[in-house]
Order: sequence, then structure tokens, then C-alpha cells
Amino acid sequence: MEGSGSKFEFMHEMPKEAESKDFDLGEISKSDHRKKAEELIGGGESELVAQHLDQFAYLDHKHIANLILEQGNDFILAKYLNNFEDLDQSIADKLIKAGEGKSVVKNISSFNVLEHRHIAERLINAGEGAIVAENLEKFYHDLDYKDLAKKLIKKGQIESLGKYLEKFQGLDAEIAEKLCRESVSFHIAENISSFSPLDHRKIADILIGWMDSWQLVENLEKFQVIDYQEIALSIINRLGSSSGIVAEHLDKFKGVDRLLIADEMVKHSAGDRVLEFLENFGGLKAIDVVRKMMSAGDDMSVAFECFSYLSEEEKKEIAVPLADRLIKTGHSYEVPILFNSLPSLNREEVAQKLMIAKDGVVILEQSDKFPGMDLIEVAKVIIAEGQV
Repeated sequence: MEGSGSKFEFMHEMPKEAESKDFDLGEISKSDHRKKAEELIGGGESELVAQHLDQFAYLDHKHIANLILEQGNDFILAKYLNNFEDLDQSIADKLIKAGEGKSVVKNISSFNVLEHRHIAERLINAGEGAIVAENLEKFYHDLDYKDLAKKLIKKGQIESLGKYLEKFQGLDAEIAEKLCRESVSFHIAENISSFSPLDHRKIADILIGWMDSWQLVENLEKFQVIDYQEIALSIINRLGSSSGIVAEHLDKFKGVDRLLIADEMVKHSAGDRVLEFLENFGGLKAIDVVRKMMSAGDDMSVAFECFSYLSEEEKKEIAVPLADRLIKTGHSYEVPILFNSLPSLNREEVAQKLMIAKDGVVILEQSDKFPGMDLIEVAKVIIAEGQV
């Protein structure tokens, strides 16, 4: 009982706050500091030693760390890890196994730089790859970033790689492909400097192939060793009618043939987006784009997307050819809708053409667009010709 009372009194007289201020080795010879540290640790005072490690002379930090761990005080070592120097991978392994991986990374400078790669790999193997990726700059810079990235992928921690991609360097197209495949590609283009410039062209193609052209275009100026015209044409070919991002950001595609880009977009049913961003195409006229769209067979887009870009005279020019093409291509139901936008269209002539095309039922179903028509007569002809 006397021993218990003595220990209680000691703890009462020296709370942790006081220990931090009052601890003093006094007259103890420096040659005896190691022995004193060992005695304190063995007596349950691991924290006292770890906290005031700098006051002890001639200590082997690895030896002291191992003694603290042997006492089951891994949390104490983790708490004061920044006081230690030149620790090795075995100590890191024990702390990681005890769930103190975050402290290991936070105080990675306490470990020998030659051990950093092993520690990073050990953390990844323990499922702590996110801590490594987030704090990559704290590790010795001789790390093989590509190898670490591949280990993160292999261990199912690719999300951590994607989230902290800006911390890595020298990655390749293969890694970019895997990021896309796992749907964690959102930061590839903005962090393209994390990849080898020699792979930038391949990565651009990968992003286009995975329908990630938007991030490629937004960060296009960051890519090296690429041909802007090839990239623009690849996006148009891949996205087709949804390739408006090229027209919208055409100024980012330095040195491209803008008329060629416009022609390719028209061929891929994106002529309406050319019209929307016409000012980016250097003097190209709306009517010329519309003519090309009609020549390419994109009549529906012309009918419903383009009139606001044309003058009244230009509308007159295309009115009849457009109506004829719609009837010819099986879109007769859309023709009467054009009357409001193209007032120059002759309704009687359109009605005649609809009857000749055996689409007279359009007249009956949209009779309000054909005032004055003898609907009974139209119905008789439709029945007689078997149009229904």
C-alpha cells in the first residue's frame, strides 16, 4: 500500500503540464543519461522521456523508440515522434500496424531518408495510400512516383491517386488510361504536368476517347507536344453533333484552319454550334454555313436552329429549297411549322407538293396552317390514292 501511495503522490505532484516545464536531469552525468532514460521507460514514464528527449545526451533514438514500443506505448511514440531522428523502417512498420500511419507520414523526417520508399509502400499495402498521396512532398524526393502510382492502382486506391494527382511527377499514358477506366479522370488535364510531356498527345487522345474532351479543352494550353488541329478534328470526329466545345473555345486551338474546322463540324451535324459561335470563325457568313448544312443533309437543324442568324433576304433564299428537302427526306410534318419563320413560303404550293409526295394527311392534321383549303377534297384524294 505504501508503494501505491508513493506513486499516487508522485503523479499528483507532477501532472503532465508540470512535467513539461519542470523536468530536469539535474546533476546526472551525461554518460548516465541512457541508463536514466531506460529506467524511466521501464518504470512507466515513456512519455516523460519522449517529451523531453532533447535533454538526454548520447541516446540512440532507435533504441529508445523500440523500448517505448515494447512497453505497449505506441501512441506515446506517435505523439512525440517529431522529437526523434534517424528511425528505421521497422519502427515505422510497428507504428503503422498500430494504426499510427498518419503520425508516421506527418513526421516522416524523423526517419532515415533511405527508408522513405519502404515506408510509403508499407502504408499503401496497409490501405493508407491516401495519407501517402496527400503528403507526398514530405517524403524524400528520390521516390519513384510512377511506381507508387501503380501500387496505389494495384491496391485498389486509385481514388487517392486521382484526388492528389498534382503531387506526382513523371506519370505516363498507361496510368491516365487506368484513371479514365475507373472514372477518376477529372483532374488529369489540369494536372497534365504530372505526366511526361512525351505522353501528352496520347493522353489527349485518351481523354477524347473517354468523352472527357471538356477538361482537355479547358486546359489545352497546359499540354505540350501536340498538334492543335489534329486535336480539334479528333474531338469533332468523336463528339459529332455535340462538338460545340471546339467552336466555343476555338481561340485555344492555336494556328488551326478555321474554315476547315467549320466544314468538319457541319459534316458532323454540328453546324448549329458553328452559327452560335460564328464570331470565332473569322468572317465566315451565316448563310454560307446554312448552305453547307443543307448540302450535308442537316435540314432539320436548319429548320429549327438557324433562322435567327439569317436576314429576311437570306431566309427567302433558302425557304423553298428547305421545304422541298424536308418533304423529300420524309420530314413533311415539319414543313407547315416553317410558315411563321419563313413567311415567303407559298402555302398553296407547299400543299400541292405535299399531295404529290402522298403526304396529304399533313394538311388535314395541321389544317390551321392551310386556311382556305378544301379539306373535304383533300380527304377524297388521300383516300382515293391510298395515302392512309
